[in-house]
Amino acid sequence: MPASKIADAVEISRNNLSAHLNIFLQAGLMDVEPSGRQRIYRINLTAVSDTIGYLVADCCQGHPEVCDALGKHLRTPC
Repeated sequence: MPASKIADAVEISRNNLSAHLNIFLQAGLMDVEPSGRQRIYRINLTAVSDTIGYLVADCCQGHPEVCDALGKHLRTPC
């Protein structure tokens, strides 16, 4: 999705969004592909899934039921 559509969807300024997208890109959580004059941003689902898995294992200290609320939120369709 182009940055302008993401900014509109999450209701933040495009400048503010740009800073966040750069952080996600540097962390490997998103990919970007040029498309004409625009850049198309995509979530790197493998990296995000690995990050969530790590957080559940680390933050929940081996008790994934602590993170049930997160799991229910993630299963909610967008």
